[in-house]
Amino acid sequence: MIVIASVHGLVASPFKAAYVSAKHGVLGLVKTLALEGAEVGITATAVCPGYVRTPLVQKQIADQARAHSLSEDQVLEQVILAPHAVKELIEPEEVAEVVTFLAGPAGRAFTGAPVTMDQAGAPASGSAPRYGRAWSAGAPPPSALASARPEPRGP
Repeated sequence: MIVIASVHGLVASPFKAAYVSAKHGVLGLVKTLALEGAEVGITATAVCPGYVRTPLVQKQIADQARAHSLSEDQVLEQVILAPHAVKELIEPEEVAEVVTFLAGPAGRAFTGAPVTMDQAGAPASGSAPRYGRAWSAGAPPPSALASARPEPRGP
């Protein structure tokens, strides 16, 4: 079994509690199914992409542009892709190619594991407060969030 989850199954973002919770649940299900199915050869893997160029993401970009008086290019550059090393949306075909690989014989070793496709945007530590910092309508803009963050504490 291969499911499409999200990097939000691995890290959290503000204003996305329901989505993040659901994606964490999907990863828990995949891990459990991999354990329970291993004895009979059943594998379970989750593909965890960042922002993929889909109608949903395109609508989010347009909505954020309208809500915050920015161009769609500005939303893409300053918000959606800001934390990523690779400044491009993931294409649906790229996700499909990963799924094809995982469905083949070489993908068996990935059972129970998330396969992350995040354009180098979410640190492995899981502490990615900037990841996917898309605004929701009525939420403060990122500049306000950045200024409201508490100073980091020492160890």
